[in-house]
Amino acid sequence: MSISLICVPPEVVDQVWPRISGLIYVAMKKGQVGSFEFVKDSVLSGRSLLWVAWDGVSPGIEAAAITAIEQTEWRKVCTIVACSGANMDRWIHLLETIEDYGRSEKCSATRIYGREGWSKMLPSYRRKRVILEKALV
Repeated sequence: MSISLICVPPEVVDQVWPRISGLIYVAMKKGQVGSFEFVKDSVLSGRSLLWVAWDGVSPGIEAAAITAIEQTEWRKVCTIVACSGANMDRWIHLLETIEDYGRSEKCSATRIYGREGWSKMLPSYRRKRVILEKALV
């Protein structure tokens, strides 16, 4: 069965959130980048968008992603804040839909906050910066 990436309309995201919040939580916990509660609030308020990879059969959500548009003084970027799911080989190509969304919003880039493993899955993405961290314990 074919799989599609669907942007959940903000006015119904509260109905879908309970079904995918665990996926987003796992992604954010593994990557330890950002606050799950902040992302949750951002999605439920409509400031960020929820995307689901769905095979057309309930409960066929295989993956979920959160995007946020960030406007800086220098440029506009579509950031994939969190993304998680099973059977990645079935849906990874669907990130092109998010890239197209970024283009439609006049973004100059799509950015991913995530673990090192994403670079292996997305060879067309380039490492532009790194996040360095030093434990203070």
